[in-house]
Amino acid sequence: ADKIRGVEPRQRFVTEQEWQTILATCERIEGEQEEKREQTPQRIRGWLRHYVAWAYNSGMRRAEILALTWDNVRTVDAEHTVVEVLNSKNGKSRFVSCTAEMRSILEALEKLDRAEGDNRLFPVSITTLKRALTALWKATGLKDVRLHDLRRSHATILIGKGVDVRTVAGRLGHSGTAMLAKHYAVDRGDKEAAAAFG
Repeated sequence: ADKIRGVEPRQRFVTEQEWQTILATCERIEGEQEEKREQTPQRIRGWLRHYVAWAYNSGMRRAEILALTWDNVRTVDAEHTVVEVLNSKNGKSRFVSCTAEMRSILEALEKLDRAEGDNRLFPVSITTLKRALTALWKATGLKDVRLHDLRRSHATILIGKGVDVRTVAGRLGHSGTAMLAKHYAVDRGDKEAAAAFG
């Protein structure tokens, strides 16, 4: 997208409390859907919380997550699973190691109903996703939350925990660290300065 001169890029990320609110709202929405299942049968249910948690835990872009198939999942050993991600920005692939939460999500996704022959991890359309996320953000009552804020939060948390900036940039699919420093992370030095000050 074209940059508007004089307008700073958006820096929103979610706090731990906001993240818990998002998860609780996902669970409430999915619970309500489950109660209505008899009245409005649909084949695919239970994916919203998994999708949102995947975004938060992986730092992946919306299109990258939707494009994932089971063929992209590689189990290295009992404790290490990676997903091959086709970068939606530059067309190159990268491997993202799964967190424990992502491994749990994979187990849950295997049990979801899906259409015959649908090999996608998240078997939903972009339209369905957008509609569900719009309803989710509204239901949380949080101000100005977007899916990309979970990606920004992922980077900020990793840098705050001391993960090397180059590693975080690679995980997000950036070829260098400049974009990460500009758009994603709270400056670690500033965070340390505040902690030292008291």
